[in-house]
Amino acid sequence: MHTPIEINIGRGLRKNRCGVWKALAWLLMVGVAAAGAIATYSYLKQKETEMQTKERIQPLIAGGLSENQALAFDSHYSSMAPYDNTEVNYAKNLWLPYVTTGQIAENNALYILQNYPQLLATQNVLLGDFDTDNLTNQAEIFVFGTNPTVGDSDNDNLSDGLEVSTYKTNPLVSDTDGDNLSDYAEVSIYHTNPLIADSDNDGLSDGREVELGTDPLSPDTDKDGIWDGYEVDNMAQYGANPLRRDIFVEIDRTEDGGSEWWQQTRWLTENEKSALVSVFENAPIQNPDGSWGVDLHLIENDIVPYANIWLGGEYGIVDENLHYKAYSNYKENYRDFGEGFYYCVLMSGGTFCYDSGFTSIAPPETIGTNVAYYFMHELGHSLGLVGVFDGIDSGKYTFEEYPSVMNYNTPGGIWYPITFLGYSSSGVFNDWGYLQEHGFKLHEYWK
Repeated sequence: MHTPIEINIGRGLRKNRCGVWKALAWLLMVGVAAAGAIATYSYLKQKETEMQTKERIQPLIAGGLSENQALAFDSHYSSMAPYDNTEVNYAKNLWLPYVTTGQIAENNALYILQNYPQLLATQNVLLGDFDTDNLTNQAEIFVFGTNPTVGDSDNDNLSDGLEVSTYKTNPLVSDTDGDNLSDYAEVSIYHTNPLIADSDNDGLSDGREVELGTDPLSPDTDKDGIWDGYEVDNMAQYGANPLRRDIFVEIDRTEDGGSEWWQQTRWLTENEKSALVSVFENAPIQNPDGSWGVDLHLIENDIVPYANIWLGGEYGIVDENLHYKAYSNYKENYRDFGEGFYYCVLMSGGTFCYDSGFTSIAPPETIGTNVAYYFMHELGHSLGLVGVFDGIDSGKYTFEEYPSVMNYNTPGGIWYPITFLGYSSSGVFNDWGYLQEHGFKLHEYWK
């Protein structure tokens, strides 16, 4: 038999269990309703997203992409939306044919989109030639670094294609060789080498030659035997002009070897030097600057040791072997000015032309000999009047036929004053004409 207390507890438990079940049933109903609501919300949201996607990709489809292609593009680039013509062209003409097929990396495609959107309106974005410079767009962007939308990236008046294919110049630099002449000026105006700053290798850049008025294609514009660069940078202190012919002569003379006339020597007199300078100043030689004549610069330098080059005889006979050795010794030990100068040794007896200079007979004035004649004769050989005409160093032609100090028939001789000083400009051979055409030969003798 239960006590009243037990009966009440049991009744309470039964009541409580009924409450729990009711609560659970209520919660279940609420959960089902919530799940339904969530599902409904998700469904509606999905439909909304689908509608937004369809709306967003409409420009892509209108531009020519299929719905699947547009959806694939949108899955990568939805952040670009809303899509304008540029993005549509990117999708249609670059992304679809090139990126999706692996012909171009996506980052490179995006580089084109960001920097050259003009290209995207063309069907052949990569292999086309937007600026018609004979380079493909792809080559300009990824090989040469030029601007595919501008035919002349460095604005030097040469198309990028010409620079790359024809002239091999840098299409990004207007002056490839840095000589202060544009690539265009070099190839179209001066015809110099746009890849070499000094086209004629004379020590002056092409730009500097144009500035000075010298010929950037000729190392010796005035044909005086001195390279333009050397005249400008090393000889200006002596009065050199690269546009007018100059002759520089360093003159040494031997000391006297005795009291006999053939053992004595002397310098050129002032009258002789004036006569020589005048002959060259009035020479029928035309210069690049439009002037006529040649500037003769005579620099008297040293008295050098006497050298006996005589073998003897009634008038004395010169041993050319001894003469050669003596001159070589002088050149090696006493020549001070070097390049740009002819070297002359006035010695007692004989004349001899060798290398970048010459020797000339210089007996005392009491003999009456005009040393200027011998000087000019030997200088003529050094200038180039040697072996070019059979009347030189011979008596084959009369003086009237060949009026030149190079002719042994020139009036006068060792014992008499010379009455003529000069090279021929008429007759059977034109000395001056030959020198005008062929220039002076000093540069061939520099050692």
